[in-house]
Amino acid sequence: MRKIKNILCVHQGYELYGSDRSFALSVGILRKTYPDAMIDIMIPKNGGIETLLKPICNNLIINKNLGVLRKKAFKRNPFKLIYKIIRGIYTAVQNSSRYDVFYINTIVVLDYIIASRFTSTANILHVREIPTGIQKYIFSKILSFSKMKVIFNSNHTAHSYALSKNQIGTAILNGVTGYPDSINNILDNRVNILLLGRLTEWKGQMFFLETINKLVDLKKYIIQVRIVGDVFEDQLGYKDKLIQFVKTNNLESIVTFKLFVENPELEYAWSNIVIVPSVKPEPFGRVAIESMSMGRCVLAANHGGLPEIISHNKDGVLFEPNDSDSLMSELIELLEDPKKIVKYGDNSKATFYSRFSDAVYERNFKEVIRKYLSKG
Repeated sequence: MRKIKNILCVHQGYELYGSDRSFALSVGILRKTYPDAMIDIMIPKNGGIETLLKPICNNLIINKNLGVLRKKAFKRNPFKLIYKIIRGIYTAVQNSSRYDVFYINTIVVLDYIIASRFTSTANILHVREIPTGIQKYIFSKILSFSKMKVIFNSNHTAHSYALSKNQIGTAILNGVTGYPDSINNILDNRVNILLLGRLTEWKGQMFFLETINKLVDLKKYIIQVRIVGDVFEDQLGYKDKLIQFVKTNNLESIVTFKLFVENPELEYAWSNIVIVPSVKPEPFGRVAIESMSMGRCVLAANHGGLPEIISHNKDGVLFEPNDSDSLMSELIELLEDPKKIVKYGDNSKATFYSRFSDAVYERNFKEVIRKYLSKG
C-alpha cells in the first residue's frame, strides 16, 4: 500500500461559490484521512476561499500561471493560453517529484491533468462540469489521456464522459454542512422566492424573469423575488441585461438583486421557495441541497444532477427544462396551496440528512479515496 506523506490539491477557483466550498470540504476530509501528511493547496489568485483553506493545509500556494482553461482567455488570445498550459505542464511534472498524490478539482485545470500522464504520483481528478458538443469529445480524450482516477459529482456528470477501457471512475453525490433549522413561515400569503448563485446565462436567471413577468400579469399572487449572486470578474453584460429587463417590465417592486454573499444562511432563511431554473444541465445542484438542509421547498429544472437530488412532489418539485409554461404551472400550483411549500420543505430536510449531509459525503469520499490510493 502506498504511503501518503505529501499531497498537492489544485483548484481553479478562488471565491466562495459552490465548487469552491465543495473543494474545501473535500480537502478537509483528506486532512482527516491523512492527518500526518503534508498538504499543499494551489489556487490561481487570492480570494475568499482562503479563509476555508488556510486552516486545513500546510502551505497555500498562489500560482498565477496555473494553466486553467477559461473561455474568455481563450477567445482573447488562444496562443497565449496554450503557451501558458504547455509551460504549466512542464512545471507540474517537475513538481510531481515532491508529492505522492495530486488531487485536482474540476476539468479545466489542464496543465496538471495532462501532466498526470507523465508522473509517478497517484492522480485523482474530481470532475464537476458537464461538457457539450465538441467539448464533450475533447475533454473525454483529455481524461483518457491523463489516465487519472476520476470522481464525478453526479451520475449524470459521469455519463457525460467516455473514459478509457481500464480507467476508474466513481460518482459521489456532493454533500454540505448545512444550515440550522429555520421555520418556513408564509406571512400574509406573500411567498418569497430565491435564486442564488453565479449570474450567467446557463443558470437561467433571465428565463426565470421572463416566466415571472407572465405570472405577474395575472395579478393574482403576492410574491417577492430575490436574486443573489454576481458575474465572474468583469463580465457585467449579462447582469446589466437582467437589471434592464426588470426595469423595462416594471418589476422593481417585486424583484431585487443582491451581491454575492459568502454565507447565504440569511438568504435561505428569508425564502419560502428556492428556484434552480438552469437552462443547461446542472452537473449537480449544490444550491438545492443547501436549501433542503434548511427545510426549503426547491423548484428545479428536471435535468442534469437535479433529478438525482429531488423526488418530484415528495421533497421538492421538478419542471420541464426550458419550458416556461411548465415552470409557471408548477409555481402556480405551489402558490395556490402554500401547505405544499411547507410539506415539501419538511420532507426535503429528511432527504438532506439521509443523503447529502457532510457526514454522508465524508463517509463516501473517504471510501473512494482509500480505494483509489490503495491501488498504487
